[in-house]
Amino acid sequence: MAHQKQRKRSRREYWQEQVRKQSKSGLSVAAYCRETGVVAERLYKWSRRLESEQEAKRFVELPSSVPIPCIEESYEIHIRPEPHIRIGSYFNPGTLKQLILVLREL
Repeated sequence: MAHQKQRKRSRREYWQEQVRKQSKSGLSVAAYCRETGVVAERLYKWSRRLESEQEAKRFVELPSSVPIPCIEESYEIHIRPEPHIRIGSYFNPGTLKQLILVLREL
């Protein structure tokens, strides 16, 4: 079993090296493979495999352990019989100011 893991690791390292060399060579995959005797289909396969593994490592979903409260601005306006504004516990002072300016124009 340990021997098999070593072979897999060696194979992976070999293909990582081939993909790296081809990339640095400036040659197309076909030209690089002709020069080195590497099978182009395998190089393509390993290049895709290694790239997808790298992409998978870049994205890690972090579970939220703390609930995030939903903050909503709430305004209730009554014009009749007496004008008044009821403001919720969370509000943006700038939004309230704009609301008052609009009401003054009415």
